[in-house]
Amino acid sequence: MDSDLSTWIAELRARLARGELGRLGPMDLGYGEFASGEEVIRIMLADLDDLEQRPTQLGEQPSLASRRRAIVEDFRRLRALIG
Repeated sequence: MDSDLSTWIAELRARLARGELGRLGPMDLGYGEFASGEEVIRIMLADLDDLEQRPTQLGEQPSLASRRRAIVEDFRRLRALIG
C-alpha cells in the first residue's frame, strides 16, 4: 500500500472516531449495499486490521495476497467516493 493511501486511511480512522462519517448514506463498493457508509468503513477498517495482524512472508497463500489487493482497491474506491 502506498504511503499516500496509508495516510488517508489514518485520517479516515480519525474522522470515524470524531463521528464525522455518521451522515454518510447507503453505500455499495461492489459487494452489495450497506445501510450506511459508516458501516462500510467500520467493516473495511476491521478487515484491514485483520490483514495487518497476519505476518507477510514470501509464499503467502494466494487467497491472502488476493484479499490484500482487494482491500487496497476498495479503499481507493472509497477515497474517490468520499474524499
